[in-house]
Amino acid sequence: GSTLAAEFAQVLHGPGGEHWFRQMADGLPLIVWTACADGAVDYLNRRWWDYTGRQPEQLGEMGWQEALHPDDLQSTLACWQQALTAGKPYEMEYRFRRAADHAYRWHLGRAEPLRGADGQIVKWLGTCTDIDDQKRAAEVLAGVQERLQAQVLERTMLIERVNTHLLAEVQKGENLLRQLQSHSDNLARIIATQTRLAEAELDLGLFLDLVVRQMQELTPASGAAVELVEGDEMVYRAASGSVAPFVGLRLAMGSSLSGLCVRSAMVLMSPDTEQDPRVDQAACRKIGVASMVVAPLLLAGKAVGVLKIMAQQAHAFSATDVQTLQLMAGLLGAELGHQVDFENNQRLLAERTAEVTRRMASEALLRASVERTQRIIESSHEAFVCVNEHSVVTDWNSEASRIFGWSRGEVIGRPLSSLIIPQPLRTAHDEGMARFLRTGQGPVINQRVEMPAQRKDGSQLTVEITISTSG
Repeated sequence: GSTLAAEFAQVLHGPGGEHWFRQMADGLPLIVWTACADGAVDYLNRRWWDYTGRQPEQLGEMGWQEALHPDDLQSTLACWQQALTAGKPYEMEYRFRRAADHAYRWHLGRAEPLRGADGQIVKWLGTCTDIDDQKRAAEVLAGVQERLQAQVLERTMLIERVNTHLLAEVQKGENLLRQLQSHSDNLARIIATQTRLAEAELDLGLFLDLVVRQMQELTPASGAAVELVEGDEMVYRAASGSVAPFVGLRLAMGSSLSGLCVRSAMVLMSPDTEQDPRVDQAACRKIGVASMVVAPLLLAGKAVGVLKIMAQQAHAFSATDVQTLQLMAGLLGAELGHQVDFENNQRLLAERTAEVTRRMASEALLRASVERTQRIIESSHEAFVCVNEHSVVTDWNSEASRIFGWSRGEVIGRPLSSLIIPQPLRTAHDEGMARFLRTGQGPVINQRVEMPAQRKDGSQLTVEITISTSG
């Protein structure tokens, strides 16, 4: 490179060299210039004058500095001065104003020192190449790349959020399915238990023992008990599990949660007996009870006792356990009321002959069963509706009247579909009943399902039903 520069310097100083160089430079499509050893520009080619709109004779008047962008002037002069001082080539980018549109455009400037045979700089040769289009294209490309990267990042984050949301929804759905399955299983066990109790012998003691054992199976209780009112005391008449040894235990009504339950005729819960001033804490410690739920046993609208479930841990019972206790308390309250009638019937039967006794006992048992079933239905906390093979209502309890607005006298003998089935679903209901009568099968028999229903006033509600059949 240095040898070539030296040879070029000799050409410029040779006969006609300067003329030859300038003639060649004027024909080039880029700006070419030369400067003396001290940096004073002594030549700018035709491309420079065309580009800036000046004339060659104006070189001294104009000066190349006036064409520079004001923001680039100081840095360009500093670079040029550094190159002059060091006697080394320089390269940098700056903007020149184009006369055609008065726009400042980016150029790549280069300068090379030309040395004589003695190594001294005799000339500077420089070029200015318009790189504005390439630079702006690079800026556009960089902007596009930056936007693409931002979009990719945004899409990636969006996908991650969507995936996280979908995963959470899937997990929520799975949890809900497990809860529904558990609730369905529990309801099926309650129905099976109610059926078993309804078919049990009428001995009250055996019945109470069966109830408390079933409550332990249906809930996480460590023990269950039936307490009946005797004067100002609550007496344990039946108990199972951890409290089984305490049958006969007496508690003052005024200092126990059971007594408060009887007085209020409401279901009461004590999640933590150590923190509950309503309970007999000494008695709870004695029998090892840390949490409990009590439900009233109603006889003709009056509470005569409670059904209680207890656990050795605090906060042991859920809303589902409370619902189970309510259902079983309703069943037990009906049985207590029927026991009085049953004992009277037994005394009457004892006075008859053996044949009459057997016949009357059979009839009484049947009647008692029917009456008890009717009491269970009537005292149940759930609506009960019975229809015959023509879908005509044959039985209707008070809870059904409360929910749907129809009294028992208004509905007996009328088609069910005209009462509580919404108009759009009546055809499907009638077809389903007809299909069941033909085949004996139905998709919702013995299943717990949700469906829309209609009240007497025409308003609609969603109910959860269990449909079962009897021979």
